[in-house]
Formats: sequence, C-alpha cells, structure tokens
Amino acid sequence: MGPVSLATRLAEAVLFALTIAWGTTFVLVKDTLASLSPWTFLSARFALAAVLLFAIEGVGRALSPDRSGGAEGRRTLGAGVAIGALLFAGYALQTWGLTTTTPARSGFLTGLSVVLVPCFEALLGRPPAWRAWLGAFLSALGLLALTRPGAGPFVVGDGLTLLCALAFALQTIAVDRFARLHPALRLSAIESLTAALLSALAGVAQAGAPERIVALGARGWTGEALVALAVCGVVVTAVGTVAQNWAQRFTSATRAAVIFTFEPVFALATAWVFWGERWPPLALVGGALVLLGMIASASRSAERRDAAA
Repeated sequence: MGPVSLATRLAEAVLFALTIAWGTTFVLVKDTLASLSPWTFLSARFALAAVLLFAIEGVGRALSPDRSGGAEGRRTLGAGVAIGALLFAGYALQTWGLTTTTPARSGFLTGLSVVLVPCFEALLGRPPAWRAWLGAFLSALGLLALTRPGAGPFVVGDGLTLLCALAFALQTIAVDRFARLHPALRLSAIESLTAALLSALAGVAQAGAPERIVALGARGWTGEALVALAVCGVVVTAVGTVAQNWAQRFTSATRAAVIFTFEPVFALATAWVFWGERWPPLALVGGALVLLGMIASASRSAERRDAAA
C-alpha cells in the first residue's frame, strides 16, 4: 500500500478538530440542563442545525441545479434518516445521562464507542488490520483508567451513557457506509432534521399536555443556554456533521473511532478547568494510553481497505 494521501491526512485533521469541539461541549450542556429539559435543548439544537444546512444546501442547488433522479434522492433521504436516528439516540442518551453523571465521566464513557466500532466491522465481514485492533484496545484501557480514579458510584446516567456509546459506534459505521455515496451537505441536513423531529417527539411524550409542552419549551433559555445552543447547534452539529460526513470518505470507521477517543481527554481538561473535576495521576496514564492507541492506529496497515473494493 502506498503512502497516506494528502486527502486522508486532511480528513483526519478535520476529525481531530471536530473531536476537540465535541470534548469542550460537555460542560456547556451539563450547565444548560440546570434550566432546560434534555429534549427541549436537543430539539432546538438539531432544528437550528437543520435550518442552516437546508438553507445552505438550497443555495447550492440554485447555483448548481441537482439533476439526479428521484431514486437517488430517496436513497439519500433513507440514509439521512437512518444516520439521524442513530445521531438522536446517541445524543439523547448522552444528554439524558448528563443530568446525573459528571461531564468528564460522560466523555469517558461515550468514548468507549471506539471499542465497539472494530467489533461491528468484524461482524460485517470487514475485519480491521491488527494495528487498528491494537489501537482500539489501548484506547479502551486508557478510557478505563480515566474513569476509575475518584469517579464515585455507578449511577443511572452512567448506564445511559454506555448505551449512548453503542449508538455512536453504530452511527460511525453508518456514516462510513453512506457518506461517500451521497452529497455530504444534504445528508447532514436530513440527519439533523430527523434528530430534531425525534427529540421533539420525545419531549411531547414526556411532557404530555400541550400547555406543559409550551411551558417547558419557553422557559429556561438563559444567556448561558443560548451560548450552548449556538455552539452545539451551529459549530458542533451543523458544521460538525458535514465535516464528519466529508472526512469519513477518506478514512476508515476504525481510524475515525480512534481519533474520536481524544474526545474524553478534552472533556476532562474542560471539566477540570471550568467544573472543578481533578485529573489524578492514573488519569494521566489513561490519557497516555489513548494517545498510544491513536499512534498505533495511524500506521498504513490500518488504512481503509474498501478504497480498492
């Protein structure tokens, strides 16, 4: 196999930048949940992202009209809804879990999705190279070390976040399968709209009476909550989903997952500075193991195999 292409290096740099953005949002969301319900925040976040993405996509189609057939449009719609449902599941479980767990712990448990990605790829008949398995294994050890010291008792939010890791692992696989087959912007818009609608439905199911739904949706929008909405809706969701869908055209799901293991490291650093969570020595060991996992995965033997398919 030849050297790593410039496109692959750029794609993985984009995924790393996205991981930094993800890691810094845990404290923002945790503080926002003090005044808003998870479903109100999620529906607003994804609705904002969907509006922006559809607006940009509409301008793009006006400048360069889409001449694809109806069947292709339906396939894009189906792929976007499938990814959007997994996106909703991951963020819903993560945000719900944050009501009882800490920001850093949530980041660590979410990062366990890196262990699940190569397992799912193997079940799909696409076993990753051994270095990718080694990278995932080292990263898993790192995440376990990061979660142990001073973590406190296992709470309901931790269990919800573990389920969130499962959903995000499946989403990574789905993006890997569909992203290169459909326009990134349109796919991202559809998945954001799907997540917004599912979040709103979850809020309706929880709130019940229409007047209670309006009350829950209207109150709690503090200045801090609006900042969290702007960061999560515009930067992380609108820009982030497009960036992920584009970048995963040029790298594998396993390599992307190992890059994503840096998310809990940034989550812990942010929680340490802004929320008072401390970084014990064993956590430093865990962070080092995560870094080693990424280095192991970065070898050429872990390059995407389906490029030759």
